[in-house]
Amino acid sequence: MDQDAGFSKLPKNEQLYKLLHEGIEIMTRRSNGFVIKLFGISHNYVDVWYDPKNNTIEKIEPLSYQDIVKYYEKHIDLSVLL
Repeated sequence: MDQDAGFSKLPKNEQLYKLLHEGIEIMTRRSNGFVIKLFGISHNYVDVWYDPKNNTIEKIEPLSYQDIVKYYEKHIDLSVLL
């Protein structure tokens, strides 16, 4: 992955601002009570972990392409490509 090291070094609130204003929300999944949104930004992919019980963002996690396949393969319908 072509992860932007500058993005990873930003404080969490600045990362979130950048994702919401410059990123593209791709899809959502749920895991262990969290709502996890996948964003694309500058040729990179980032998961935002939201805790709806506490109304907080718990973490912002850059993903590799392998992570995307691992976490999102069940959510992607590839039948349209056949």
